[in-house]
Amino acid sequence: GGALSALATTDNMVYTATFTPTVNSTAAATIDVAAGTFTNAATNPNPAATQLGMTVNTSVSVNVVVFDLVDGVSSSHSGRTFDAALSYDIYVVVDPVWSWLNTSPVALSVGTWGMWTGGTNLGADDNVHVTVKGGLVNSVVGGTRGGGVSRVGWYGTAMNIFSGFSRSAPGTPSMSSIAGVARTGTVFRQSAGSSSSSNVTVWNGSAPRSLFAGKSATFFTNLPAGILTSQGLV
Repeated sequence: GGALSALATTDNMVYTATFTPTVNSTAAATIDVAAGTFTNAATNPNPAATQLGMTVNTSVSVNVVVFDLVDGVSSSHSGRTFDAALSYDIYVVVDPVWSWLNTSPVALSVGTWGMWTGGTNLGADDNVHVTVKGGLVNSVVGGTRGGGVSRVGWYGTAMNIFSGFSRSAPGTPSMSSIAGVARTGTVFRQSAGSSSSSNVTVWNGSAPRSLFAGKSATFFTNLPAGILTSQGLV
């Protein structure tokens, strides 16, 4: 199933419309125009149109959860509740420069925002990935102040991304933190080279330390291909 929208014409002869299939569906869709639906200039009714059939596959991946804090949308499957029986890849999307964290859908975005529950069900078999929207602006290895991200690491109970300045010594986690995800579900973001910061909670329930312990942090300059599609967010 699905819905038709944006019916339009430029000459009153040929009409176009947009078909949007139902999210999380594999049911085939058909479009019909019944006889007598419209008439021509001579008031002659149309004959029935040949049925248009199409294959639909908008299945949602229940092992993926996206919190897009730029477009203000999040995955909405599974009642927005983590299941201890599943292994998740959780993608937290932030702006590459600004500390703004948005939880209100922006114009033209697809989807809605909602916090998830069941954070206590996360653990060692789940992974959190921080992603910047639109790619990495700048990357600095160390020394002088720069606007980009140069290092990602797990420290304490949170995942932190560190900017490339104010490092006291190589290999030490003393850089200025500009983004992170705590096991409590709190995401924090600090603008590079600025004291401006913000935070928002994306899930309820504190995950055990095993969610982060002993793992290598992952950071993406863009969401991997297919992730938004797998969540019905495009």
